[in-house]
Amino acid sequence: MNEPERTRLGQSEDMYEPSERIMPDAIANIEPINNLLTGNWKENAFAQNNTPAKQLLAFAAILGYFYLGGSAVESKAMVPLGAVTLGYAASSLLGYFGLGNAPIGKLMRVNMVSVLCAVMGVCSIASSGLDLHIAMLTVLHLFDAYTGAISS
Repeated sequence: MNEPERTRLGQSEDMYEPSERIMPDAIANIEPINNLLTGNWKENAFAQNNTPAKQLLAFAAILGYFYLGGSAVESKAMVPLGAVTLGYAASSLLGYFGLGNAPIGKLMRVNMVSVLCAVMGVCSIASSGLDLHIAMLTVLHLFDAYTGAISS
């Protein structure tokens, strides 16, 4: 009696992912771009059905984000990049354990954040000179963006 009328009559309502309603078909059909805009390869990596290599690589990347992002904030080399990286790391850590399903948490850990941070890092290096921590953080973001684009 509490079910909607359509399901009682045998018609099931199709469920859509939010990204299916937001993403235009032209973009959604390009798998690497769709992966960058809607997912994160580290999502629920702690699950037992994942390989140990994926579990360790994801956790190492998150630890690297915490260390290098904190170092960028502390040294005042690139505070905005460090702050976004720390937010991304915290959200990714929650996602790694399958937690943090709030919309802002999911938005903060999509793979596109790594692309934007990598662009910020490259611009920082080009304008301010080479800083080792910023360079390593940029490489880590580029690796994360590449891995996110090729994962399904």
